[in-house]
Amino acid sequence: MCLNLFSNLINKYPKYTSIFESAKVLYKENKGNKHIYTLPRLLDRMNVVATPSSAKALLILEEEGVLTKFFKVESPSGGGIEDFASLQDIPEVIEDIRTGCELRVRPEHIKVFFKFDGAGC
Repeated sequence: MCLNLFSNLINKYPKYTSIFESAKVLYKENKGNKHIYTLPRLLDRMNVVATPSSAKALLILEEEGVLTKFFKVESPSGGGIEDFASLQDIPEVIEDIRTGCELRVRPEHIKVFFKFDGAGC
């Protein structure tokens, strides 16, 4: 169960206890839901300030499979087109399902999101 994983992480990395506790609360709130967060929104929901320490704690959560980072290509006309696991997976050109045209993907079309997956739990 994922809640045990949080306890194990707190024991292994006591320096990040408050961040893991905040993540655990948000994870429980998201159980069964498909909420996705931008990094600022995730930190806000966890009541965590962006610091090297919080970045490391989030990386640990990713490595343990609790938190998943993904990249969404968004249409200039609004709305998501497709999600990708890594930047390397994003093609240079993609069909914009919103407009029916091809879109040459540029950095401003790519947004980073996070979700609680529980795959590592």
